[in-house]
Amino acid sequence: MKEQLEINCQAYENSLQKLQVDLENIEKERNTVEESFLEYVKSIDDNMCMIDKNSTIMLRGRRLKMLKIIVPDWESNRELYRVRLHDYVDHFIKSGIEAVEKSENVEELLGKLITTKKLYNEVVGTGNIEIKMYKVEEEREVPITWSEVLENSGGEGFLSAFVILSCLLSYMRRNILREKTLKN
Repeated sequence: MKEQLEINCQAYENSLQKLQVDLENIEKERNTVEESFLEYVKSIDDNMCMIDKNSTIMLRGRRLKMLKIIVPDWESNRELYRVRLHDYVDHFIKSGIEAVEKSENVEELLGKLITTKKLYNEVVGTGNIEIKMYKVEEEREVPITWSEVLENSGGEGFLSAFVILSCLLSYMRRNILREKTLKN
């Protein structure tokens, strides 16, 4: 009886050690996933900063940038972004576990939870991006906020849409040219 108890204890200890190794591996994988997500969000952030690059016009003999997209400084917020991402990963892990317990489709759930828009919004926050445009008047240029841009109608609305469209087209063209250069 004593021998059987010792064998069982040893088997439990071996199982416990294996589970500890498995937990360490899971934690390493989680860190790798979080680091990949953080790099991806940083890439999105970098690209956000490039959208307004080609919005400068000559007006009254000087250069005026018609669109400014101002994102929070990445480096000074890096640790905050890590914490937010960690919390977001916790959220979708918890949701995934709940889905498994309910025999729901985990892939479908994660596909809805992990999108570029949601990831960026959870980590950086789209509300933290400042978008300014300039409204050109006869004698001066007036900075307007994004909410004011949305209220524009008629000619002002068209001009605002045109500035944004031209910036996006320029951004896309630069990306296509960069990709072609990298392929060659």
